[in-house]
Amino acid sequence: MNGKRPLQLLVAAVLAVVGVWIAMNTYWDYAMVDNPPRGEAAHNRYYTFEHLAQGFAIHTSQVPSLRTLPATDGVLVVDDLQRTRYYLDALENWVASGGRLLLSRGALLSSPKLQSWSGLGMASPRVVDEDEAPRALPRGAVLDDDCTSYSERLVGRESGRSLRACLGSMRVAFSSMHTPAWSLSNGYGFQMLRVNIGKGSIAVIACECLMGNKSLLRGDHARIVFDAIPLKAGDQVDILNPVNAENLLALLWRLAAAAIVCALAAIGLTIWRKLPRFGPIAPLPPLLRRSLAEQLRARARFAWRTRSLASLRRAECQALTESAFRKLALYERMDAARRIGALAERTGLDSGALRAALGENLDGGAESQRTAIVLLEKARRQLNV
Repeated sequence: MNGKRPLQLLVAAVLAVVGVWIAMNTYWDYAMVDNPPRGEAAHNRYYTFEHLAQGFAIHTSQVPSLRTLPATDGVLVVDDLQRTRYYLDALENWVASGGRLLLSRGALLSSPKLQSWSGLGMASPRVVDEDEAPRALPRGAVLDDDCTSYSERLVGRESGRSLRACLGSMRVAFSSMHTPAWSLSNGYGFQMLRVNIGKGSIAVIACECLMGNKSLLRGDHARIVFDAIPLKAGDQVDILNPVNAENLLALLWRLAAAAIVCALAAIGLTIWRKLPRFGPIAPLPPLLRRSLAEQLRARARFAWRTRSLASLRRAECQALTESAFRKLALYERMDAARRIGALAERTGLDSGALRAALGENLDGGAESQRTAIVLLEKARRQLNV
């Protein structure tokens, strides 16, 4: 028993040394884990702003274009003017009538015309003291280490309040031809500001990222956005979001659904009719030999239906002549007058009617053609008796 004690003490000493080493070389800390957005927040970059605004009784909606501007007491948020340059004149009139416009820096810089009538632009870079310049982030900095304080000014005067914005190192600034009604600035100049134009105002923020789902709740971003516009309970905020614009197919279906259905049905029926078939629609009748009488009757019905009886009359004339050659002696040597007389004497028919029926002029109405054909057929049958 006593022989094992030194070994136990050695093991305990080793474990104690390992424990002390771990305790001296490790520490507990909190790490921020970025959870990916889910649900509506995954495809709506203004989800957080909309829900935060609704908590303050502020109504929000997203619009695909500026064809219809909000009411003159409303608010419009724009961070992309690429597809709306044709509406800048209407936008200017809307602001002058009382509208409140919030722009991102990118939207302002994308339109020289907007910079001209708003009096806003970018200031020339200037050198600042090291104490005033925002400091670069050290390696291994935590999430809010890039947040710096910006001093607030109201109508050009210090308000004594500062707001924190997490924008990193901002070495550029805005310029304004008018005294801003509200602004946030650092050592480089205005980083966010609002100027009054007519009855309305234009506010510009340094980065549209301030309103993003992940960024809005950092620092004082939400307060900055609300103060920049400014917002109050009961306001209506329209957010320009061209991504939500209705595509062409959806627009056509909404405006002309009935016409599209009819056109597709007509196209489908046309294709179905033109497609090759695997068999006949109905079985073909068996091939039978027609009698000559049946063929003549069918030809006569067709001729009467189409009112084209001249060919049938010529056939009757030829049939009567062939019968006369066989039944009347020396018929082929007679002239036309003697032939008419011989036929009238043999058949007992009127010679004048026979002359008209056998005449060279085969034109006439369908009724006269029919009368001539009936007379010729009667004469042919009398010869063959």
